[in-house]
Amino acid sequence: MNPYAQTKQYKNADVASMTPGEQIARLLETAAKHMYRAKEHAEKKEYGERFSATEDAMKIIHGLQNCLSDDPAAEKMRDTLDAYYNSMTLLITRHNMKNDVEAAVSVIESLTEMAATWRQVDAKVRQENQAASATATPEAFSAVSA
Repeated sequence: MNPYAQTKQYKNADVASMTPGEQIARLLETAAKHMYRAKEHAEKKEYGERFSATEDAMKIIHGLQNCLSDDPAAEKMRDTLDAYYNSMTLLITRHNMKNDVEAAVSVIESLTEMAATWRQVDAKVRQENQAASATATPEAFSAVSA
């Protein structure tokens, strides 16, 4: 097996073992990395490379936005995240149109902060799930199966 295929297989296994919160955080961090590259290219006046990097970030943001739940119970969260993704899209567009480095910095900081938030939420959910599992007694399981 060639080394590239082994690396790809490892990455796929890594992603497959992640929780949804970890996956979202990783995607947001990757989008932030693309925006950092875009900022660097903008500073060097490498407009083609800047555009390519911002397009990579936009693909991730639009992908996340398209995955928002249609569940009515999640309407408030969906609307909040939708507005957030729209604001990121507008800032990235401003960066592309005006070579606005400050817009890129705002996007990088915001995506990094949002990724950290998703990691915190994910850790809290895992902790609550572990606590719930630890408090489950054999009597509770036998009552469910009866």
